[in-house]
Amino acid sequence: MSSDRYIISAPGKVILFGEHAVVHGKTAIAGSLDELRTYALFEKRIDGYLELNLPDLGLQRAILWPTSILPYNLVNNVETKEGPQKLQFNDILFHKIKSIVSNGQDNQEINHKQQIAASTFLYLYTCLKYNSQTSWDGMTICVRSNLPIGSGLGSSASYSVCLATGLLLAFGYISPPFENKQDFKKSSELINLWAYQAEKVLHGTPSGVDNSVATYGKRRYSVHQWSDSKYKGGFIDMGHHLLNSLGVGHPSLDKVREIAAQYDLHTKLTGAGGGGCAVTFIRNDVPKEKVENVKKDLNASPHCFECYETSIGGHGVGVLDTCISTDLQEFLKSEKNKLAEITGWKRTDEFRMSLRINELRKSIYGSTFLIL
Repeated sequence: MSSDRYIISAPGKVILFGEHAVVHGKTAIAGSLDELRTYALFEKRIDGYLELNLPDLGLQRAILWPTSILPYNLVNNVETKEGPQKLQFNDILFHKIKSIVSNGQDNQEINHKQQIAASTFLYLYTCLKYNSQTSWDGMTICVRSNLPIGSGLGSSASYSVCLATGLLLAFGYISPPFENKQDFKKSSELINLWAYQAEKVLHGTPSGVDNSVATYGKRRYSVHQWSDSKYKGGFIDMGHHLLNSLGVGHPSLDKVREIAAQYDLHTKLTGAGGGGCAVTFIRNDVPKEKVENVKKDLNASPHCFECYETSIGGHGVGVLDTCISTDLQEFLKSEKNKLAEITGWKRTDEFRMSLRINELRKSIYGSTFLIL
């Protein structure tokens, strides 16, 4: 299937346990956040320009580059389908891309986050365009997200997976629909491979967990299913205290735990710590009224914590039906809580491409609060 237009969606992630151990090569338990996602609209151009829209990063106007300024001569001749061991990060290309981004926008100032997001897009575009035979002579991209940015919930990995998927589709490296699980596997591995390269642009030395969760979805590492939930709660409490002992806690995160504990709910910090985000686990038997009451208390002054309610272990990356009539302006101006609706994510369970390999498994409890 070829198209002049794609809408991609990839989930955020939460690391339940092991967020600091994983950067040292140890096992972590992580899951995708099905209701907190990034959405990317790709449209073909034939005028030789690249247009990038990042409204949720505070970019007031689109960034525009002619494709002719990209340093294709610096791209290594990489056979991208031979596996991760064949793909090395290109520092020379990266630094050249950074200079193009920082020097090329006279009509507006762009901050560090916007620059690094733009550099990630141009890096992947330059690498993948080099080896491709495509009629896409430029493209317009708009990226939207209802994920909080910089809060340890995988917003950058979700962005990376959307970019990698859209570019691989546009340049013909992958082409849904797939006929069997082997096709799914090869395409998802390629997406994850290039998303990991994007994460290197964004973070330098990523663990690879975030982009894997955003690609494959579900819960990436299994956890023992104790029959008695009190032991799970103790494990959650222990995890939080261990992270506090590492010096990555914060009084606000302890306050979240204190409020949730009044309702017999267990909470721990997630991500890098030092603030950011806490996760409160909601058992399947917790009444809805209790859930609403704890949210009300968390939202109340003087704390005013922002709450997101979501499930753990949902879909990974997907390409939505290109027949859906969402146009660029509607996509740009939509409220964040309407993105799933206008892109068709909520309207159908049948996507042109779904990279789900494993069967859906029940999460540790069922749903969770994410508190900022």
